[in-house]
Amino acid sequence: MISVKHIIVACLTLMMGACATTSQGSKFEQSGSLGDYSVMEEGEKGEGLLVYRAGNVDVAKYDKIWVDPVTIWCAEDSKH
Repeated sequence: MISVKHIIVACLTLMMGACATTSQGSKFEQSGSLGDYSVMEEGEKGEGLLVYRAGNVDVAKYDKIWVDPVTIWCAEDSKH
């Protein structure tokens, strides 16, 4: 049977994990999956290393967006 003590420990563990710090990568290697990297520009502080901005898009005509699920691909020699 699960006790209140176990539930409290589980909640505290989850909360501590949520407070973990993150860091931004310091380099970017082209994997070839994008095709044309010339459209990318260096991101500003708080953004990604490389960003794409389509300046000629009329965002006012859109009322919805579609967000695909995020997938993470790691190199075989990745430490994470």
